[in-house]
Amino acid sequence: MEGPLLEGLYWDSWYNNQQLYNLKNSSRIYYENILLGVPRVRQLKVRNNTCKVYSSFQSLMSECYGKYTSANEDLSNFGLQINT
Repeated sequence: MEGPLLEGLYWDSWYNNQQLYNLKNSSRIYYENILLGVPRVRQLKVRNNTCKVYSSFQSLMSECYGKYTSANEDLSNFGLQINT
């Protein structure tokens, strides 16, 4: 995992690029919140074909993902599968 999430959780300089005064004991997130413990990331997926596409655009779009709701949630397994 990389990108803005990790850069926001574990930063080493202030907004003006000055070094943090006490990097080892700092657990602030975005200069306001304090991180207690370890962060936990949860992924919620949406099923395909959960939104409406106008008939004139259907030939151009093979996938359509609507906004997340519990009814649209994709509960299928994600990633590599090990067949045992």
